[in-house]
Amino acid sequence: MARKPKKDHRIANLSRRQERAIKNSETILAEIAHGNPAEEESSTTVHKLVTELNKYL
Repeated sequence: MARKPKKDHRIANLSRRQERAIKNSETILAEIAHGNPAEEESSTTVHKLVTELNKYL
């Protein structure tokens, strides 16, 4: 039987993935012209919310 990963390991893995996702989001947002929101469908600012919420963990 395979063992379940420890909770700490899962949190660390999630944290690494989250950091990468935030950096990717920041890069995409920086590359967009910020003119017409209809043309910016692949950009969001959710990473800003996640960054702020992480301060309280």
